[in-house]
Amino acid sequence: MDGISYQKFEEMALQVSRQFPRIVRCRIRRGAVLCTVSSASGNSRWGFAVDYNDWGHITGVSRIRSGNPDSLLPASFEEQMTGCIRQALWRQNISLPNFSAAVAANPDLTGESRLCYSKERSLLQRFFRRYLIHRRPLKIAYSDRELTGEHLYPVFSFLRQNGFEQIRSVPLQDIDGNSSCYLYEVENVRIGSYSHFDAGDTFPPDAPVLITYHGKRKISMPFSRRYFDGWDYAEVAEVLRELGFLHLKAIPRHDLILGVFSAEGTVCDISIGDRTAFHRGDQFYYDVEITVYYHAFPQRSCIFFAGCGTLTGYRLYSRYPVLMQPKGGSSGAKG
Repeated sequence: MDGISYQKFEEMALQVSRQFPRIVRCRIRRGAVLCTVSSASGNSRWGFAVDYNDWGHITGVSRIRSGNPDSLLPASFEEQMTGCIRQALWRQNISLPNFSAAVAANPDLTGESRLCYSKERSLLQRFFRRYLIHRRPLKIAYSDRELTGEHLYPVFSFLRQNGFEQIRSVPLQDIDGNSSCYLYEVENVRIGSYSHFDAGDTFPPDAPVLITYHGKRKISMPFSRRYFDGWDYAEVAEVLRELGFLHLKAIPRHDLILGVFSAEGTVCDISIGDRTAFHRGDQFYYDVEITVYYHAFPQRSCIFFAGCGTLTGYRLYSRYPVLMQPKGGSSGAKG
């Protein structure tokens, strides 16, 4: 936590909470302080949270969420807690930038997986800047080691604030359920031909900047939708799971009467995200939700067919489970 350990952060929160008798519980979760408050009458309780997670850092910047907007207690708690944090950083001579302010001031952050920035200039402006105007070099404020491991958004914003005019970001697409890195974690920053640089190094303003970061893994679908026609839904789920997809579920359609033309449990439709049709080579994120629809008998005990004079029994319940089970899990029928 940049000079403040988790234990120290928790001690600060508990120490501040003791100054407010109505706070009956205080706990820490991922850089946020969660407090439970007793009402003035003591008959009810409400809560508030002060989030100090400033893009992975504790800088004193916070956001308050309160279950009682009329109470001044959360603001008073935040003021004292923030004072303790900034005093602790000052004693260790640690000066951290305002990550949230930098991100909020960047108009190019739209939530897209690829972030690029290129300053637009007219042909005449480009001619003057290239041949007639002496361009002052830019002095970068951070080393490559300081930028590596940070979130893409503040790194992208800091480089823009530094004055760089050509910035491009490229995802590695390696984040899946087993990754040790987090989504949008910066792997490397390359400025011009330099992948290693120190704070204070100078570069021309039009030096190309390439940010490599960890993004969600995409899986290329080796089959089309029609390939699975006639398959048992459990076999389809196993194939999709082996490809790397995580979120799978199956839903019965209950559309069979005799089961002559379609067998029970065979696939009738597959949706991936909001798409019901896909082709070979289409790419999807590993955590997209996939729903497999399959044919099943209605959940009725019997039905009378007029004209034949016989009572034909339907299966009381489908023998196929509704929800997909992970490998090694139980898959008992729905009862």
